[in-house]
Amino acid sequence: HNKWGRVRETHEVRRYFDPLIIESPPGLVDVIDWHPDSTPPPDHLRPTDWVEWGGVGRIPK
Repeated sequence: HNKWGRVRETHEVRRYFDPLIIESPPGLVDVIDWHPDSTPPPDHLRPTDWVEWGGVGRIPK
């Protein structure tokens, strides 16, 4: 059991973009997959206790 909190789920982070339109690509993704300088690690080597979500939002016209 961790004592620092919890990682937000994708749908929770998506709410921070309301009422913006999330640009796709990249969409709302784990930042490790967003324009990596090298090949992203395989799934079995990715952290499971911490995810940093990133996205680009634009104001609707």
